[in-house]
Amino acid sequence: MSSNTDEPSDRTERPDSRISRRTMLVGLAGGAAVVTGAGAYFLIRDSGSGTDGNGTQPSLDTSTGIARVGAAYLEAHPGEADPAALAEQLGIPATDSAAMEFLATSSETIQTDFDTGEVVNLDGWRLSVSEARASALVALTQ
Repeated sequence: MSSNTDEPSDRTERPDSRISRRTMLVGLAGGAAVVTGAGAYFLIRDSGSGTDGNGTQPSLDTSTGIARVGAAYLEAHPGEADPAALAEQLGIPATDSAAMEFLATSSETIQTDFDTGEVVNLDGWRLSVSEARASALVALTQ
């Protein structure tokens, strides 16, 4: 039987369903950021007293929590307890508000740290060196 090109084919073309390496790395990096954020939250939550004295759970003050993460970093790296040096390394003014803004807006820098292996381990959580240093700056300048 000869094949006629006008007849419909039993084979349908499928789009390429493979995931690119870049897509996989971006997805993994996003997952790492979520896990790191959750880990920092639990590190912060678990390091507090648990109640505010009235038997109720206190609200999480972000800068206080970040300062706790920063204090843990400084405990592990006491040679970095210089606000001016930390600010210079981060390229920001030596204020807690500048460090908080850095943390909120520097996802590319933080991602680069993860990509290049510039990470620290705090209580089992991996943080980029940049976010750990910004947290340390918050701890030193509050």
